[in-house]
Amino acid sequence: MANRLTHGVRRWVTRVGVGCFFTFSVVGLAANSGSVFIVTQDQAPLLFYQDGKPTGAEALAKGTYLQAENVAADMVRTTYKGKVGYIQVKFLAIAESILVVAADDTELFYLQNGQPSGLARLPKGTLITVETRSGDQIFTTYNGQSAYLRSRSLITTQAFAFAVAQAETAAREQAAQALAARMDQDILLVRALVLDPKNSRAVGDYDKIISNEFCRFIATYPASPYETEVRDRIKDWQAERDQVANGQIKYNGDWLARADFDRYHRLDRAQELFREGNQLIAKSNWPAAVQKYEAVLGLNPGEGVEIATKRQLVLALTNWRTTSLARELRASEARLTKARSASAGPANPPQVTPSRDRGITAGGDAFADARAKYAERLRSTSTGSRGSRTSQFEVEAAQVENDRVQRTIAQVERRLGELGVKPGDSEPAHSVAAPVLPAPAESPDVTSSIASWFSQYWLIGVGVIVAGLFVLTRLWG
Repeated sequence: MANRLTHGVRRWVTRVGVGCFFTFSVVGLAANSGSVFIVTQDQAPLLFYQDGKPTGAEALAKGTYLQAENVAADMVRTTYKGKVGYIQVKFLAIAESILVVAADDTELFYLQNGQPSGLARLPKGTLITVETRSGDQIFTTYNGQSAYLRSRSLITTQAFAFAVAQAETAAREQAAQALAARMDQDILLVRALVLDPKNSRAVGDYDKIISNEFCRFIATYPASPYETEVRDRIKDWQAERDQVANGQIKYNGDWLARADFDRYHRLDRAQELFREGNQLIAKSNWPAAVQKYEAVLGLNPGEGVEIATKRQLVLALTNWRTTSLARELRASEARLTKARSASAGPANPPQVTPSRDRGITAGGDAFADARAKYAERLRSTSTGSRGSRTSQFEVEAAQVENDRVQRTIAQVERRLGELGVKPGDSEPAHSVAAPVLPAPAESPDVTSSIASWFSQYWLIGVGVIVAGLFVLTRLWG
């Protein structure tokens, strides 16, 4: 049996060109089948062999453990990763002759002529070849120099491998526990993503949630106990997504064609904006109320809704003109007069007017632009006193503010004219009490709408009546 193994190894060595095979005992490698070796060099070649033919090779890292199946001459046969391989003994050492540094910063003392000549600190896991022992000292050669370490700082390779295996097992268990805890948290987030029973989403929203949440969970936690649950959710979301992609929209729990949805949604949105406008009127926030009512008219909600909205819009515009805009105009004129009297500049400073009309609320942007341009001009001016430049700036800034207020007032008055209110009138020519907005499925008559409106907004109604009586008494008086 031994002769046949020797003959086979000789043939393999000849084929790969390693060299001649000699049948003699390996000097310094007193081992036999079952011995444990450790690789002492990086890139040590392990050649695989099967049925008398080489089948490949692998470079082993320093510190790799191998169990010998047969030791003959300068070759060791072993099984590595399920394959039979051969490695030269020059790349190996018997594991028992190799010790391992047990902890980081282990002290190694260099020797010169038998005396300590230096100190090095070794990291945990450093392999030390034992040459001799003397009491508590283990002598070796490290980086080409004689050195020694204390024996208590070293452990056997088997003990180190066991400790490493234990640490890796503990790390894997800890990582598995952390992963399981994170998975339990993530499944709660996934479960929180439920389909809205009343309304559908955009197609892109379905795709994003399916890809970024559900599919990511399955990829992050493969074969988890929640996989079936998550896949069922994907099916449900994908089914609803396909309905939306085919032109259907879920609205208030019913699936509608897009044309029907647009009609119902427009009326609901108009009702919502109308209610918000009424709330802003109650807070005397006239500009914001105007924006809400204009948005209602932009939806083309129908004749009944349009009449009610225009009535409220006239109310908001009139109060805006007579209250806050009037105060702003008085304040801006006073500021302009004061700035002109304090300025040493021209009596009639140039007016800064924006190049185009931006709407009722656009004056602030023009004012900011004018301030920025004039400030830049002041920085580039090298003559003139600082006080005179500041006064001139105040004049121009006050003029811009005054222009903005006057322009806003003009826009408000123009809009009131479009709604049938003549300059100086407190009520529109076609004044009609504002009815409540109709529901999408029915159109109430004007009488019932008036009653419903007064039941909800009686305070506003009382205010309008008192204002009307006041105007009448002034006219008759």
